Amino acid sequence: MKRVLPPTDRDQSSRARRDASATIIAELCQLFGLDAPPTAGAPCPLTARVSGGIVQAASLELLDLDPADQRGRGPADARLRYEWRLEVEPPHGSPYGGRPYRFVLRFPVGYPLHAPRLQALSILYHAEIELRDPYEGQFDYTFYDALSARAAHAAAAVGSAGAGSSPTGPAAISGSDEGGAGSGGPVVGDPDTGGGGGVVGGEAGRLRFGVGDRVQCNVGVWRDGSVVALAYSQPGWPPSKIAPYQIALDDGRLVYAPADHPRLIRAPPAHGLFGGGGAAGEQPIHFTVLGLLALLMESFCGPVWPAHNSFQQAAAAVERAAAPGAAAPWEPGEGGEEDMSTEDEAAGEEGAAVTEGSPEGGEAAGTAGTAEMEEATAGGSEGGRAPVTGAGLAAQSASAAAVQPGSDGYRSDGYRSDGYTVTLWRKLAARHARGRRHALKYSRGLALHPDLFDLSRGFRPEWLAPAVLKAMEAWQGGAAAAADVREAAVRNLVTEVSPGVFTFDLLSASFCELLISELERYEASGMPPMRPNSMNNYGIVLNGPIGLERLMDLLQSSVVAPIGEALFGEEGQGLDHHHAFVVQYRPAQDKGLDMHTDACDVTLNVCLGKEFTGGGLTLCGLRGGGEVGGGERKLRLVHSHRKGQAILHLGRHRHGADDILTGERLNLILWNKSSRHRLSRGFLSKYKTRPPAAGTDSSPDLVCLSYTHDDDFEDYKPYPLGWKPVAAQAGG
Repeated sequence: MKRVLPPTDRDQSSRARRDASATIIAELCQLFGLDAPPTAGAPCPLTARVSGGIVQAASLELLDLDPADQRGRGPADARLRYEWRLEVEPPHGSPYGGRPYRFVLRFPVGYPLHAPRLQALSILYHAEIELRDPYEGQFDYTFYDALSARAAHAAAAVGSAGAGSSPTGPAAISGSDEGGAGSGGPVVGDPDTGGGGGVVGGEAGRLRFGVGDRVQCNVGVWRDGSVVALAYSQPGWPPSKIAPYQIALDDGRLVYAPADHPRLIRAPPAHGLFGGGGAAGEQPIHFTVLGLLALLMESFCGPVWPAHNSFQQAAAAVERAAAPGAAAPWEPGEGGEEDMSTEDEAAGEEGAAVTEGSPEGGEAAGTAGTAEMEEATAGGSEGGRAPVTGAGLAAQSASAAAVQPGSDGYRSDGYRSDGYTVTLWRKLAARHARGRRHALKYSRGLALHPDLFDLSRGFRPEWLAPAVLKAMEAWQGGAAAAADVREAAVRNLVTEVSPGVFTFDLLSASFCELLISELERYEASGMPPMRPNSMNNYGIVLNGPIGLERLMDLLQSSVVAPIGEALFGEEGQGLDHHHAFVVQYRPAQDKGLDMHTDACDVTLNVCLGKEFTGGGLTLCGLRGGGEVGGGERKLRLVHSHRKGQAILHLGRHRHGADDILTGERLNLILWNKSSRHRLSRGFLSKYKTRPPAAGTDSSPDLVCLSYTHDDDFEDYKPYPLGWKPVAAQAGG
């Protein structure tokens, strides 16, 4: 990635690009109180206070993005051009306060007339942040809608004052790339729990739209259409199930909205999907970094709203919550703390919803957390499958939240009068706060090895194999121009045991024993465990309540990301977020795992121990091509695990865990993901590739067949005892 600083003279064709980078750098300097960008060797990190929270960055460095290679639709000026890395510590007293979280902020070609896009790289249970793969960390369209409304307010204020300069307050445009950066996924409500017409966005008891009104419907992406019926029902539905709208989409489909809520159905954006300058005579909308960060801080304090003064309302609620003895407004009331099931925790952690065209889940995939998008057809009802967002995991009936709004639309506790949105925000905020409390309680009082939670010294050198330390020293010391030197350092470390599959010694034996003993301590402590997924009933998620997410951040950034960059080309570039867990296999428990691919870009699999026989790893071909000499269901390698040794491969490499015969095996799995690669068209084309359909692969190797995912499995051998055919399984 190329570093971008304020531009000097270049050719005329890059003037707009120069202006964008200059604007961004100037704003960042203003944010941190700098007269000019810091020089090399200046004190780091940079720190600024924004709306009660703290923003930190290692530098003002902008990284180049390739707008031409990005998936999604929209004008060229809305394509993403630069990105900037930062850490944000939310306001003290909010359910998210007390630790920093990693983010990336991306700027479009047309900035500041087009909205920047924000993505969380750390795990956050938050009403505005996606949990589902491959959009995890991206912000929901409602966040940008709120930013757009504030931008319009700021522009109107400037226009009414007769000012000719851009506003300095929050400014943004609504909408998002379809399925791309910042896209919002469907939140399909349940009419049975929503009560009648579900959540009503307008006046109590009245629908927001009438027959003939133009609307947009959330069916995985936003689609335009027209309302054709109100109080819609279908034969066979119970009398209590009534959908507020039936909509004819412009693409010819008939769908219904199970609730009248802006997350499901909305009016077309007032300023257009990608925005810009506004109508003739209107003040153009401008964005600012400070405006976006202020809205982010607000979202940590309460639900975000288009009202320009809602931050003051949300901040007041947080201040009251931070007072000694005060009850936090996001915590459960009488009846005590709500505990979430293991299945819900796993589904939420990974966003492992099964989508049309997505790869099957891997060692941490399951079918929990999916939702149905129902289509009404002339012949009755046809179910389709739609992914669920973080919002969907917490969707609650609006009737559960009594509303007493004041004259300004806010209740006495500072929250708006939309019960669904309030309930959604509170539920996810409470879940995040519970996980944070569990992690603090364990690390500060119960942990066997506190060094695992003390990150002041980074990932300790003694925890790594000597060869890895040597290779990483060479990588970090290589000049930018000497890319071949850096790559050679990695190539000398690894052994390519099969095309695209590499092994190397990674962890010291002492660290393996340290981590295993800590996991055993956690299991015995009575603290709530988060299991990897519905396919692995034993083991633990390290990004969960045990509180080892940031340790895994260090392992990824200091070791795995450089190796991935050297070995896997575009798919290994910029590995910056992850799902980390430990799997456990015993003969009397989970013995092995069926063939699958992983919902990640690069998979790291490290054996921690203990003593065992059997339990190898069988690798077959690549999903989506890119391989010579056979397809996905062709045997490539049978790998034998050894303590401390890592095996590294692309997530789309089909593989399975062989049955363990004796003893016990624990492996650390790090699903590495690149937020930059996931913006590309190439990523989506490979991600959407399905397993081979029946009749298309006449000679698969039997060991590579998947009884979970292959619809022709029974053509070659019988299903395992007690296993249902693919078509009979939810999410299959």
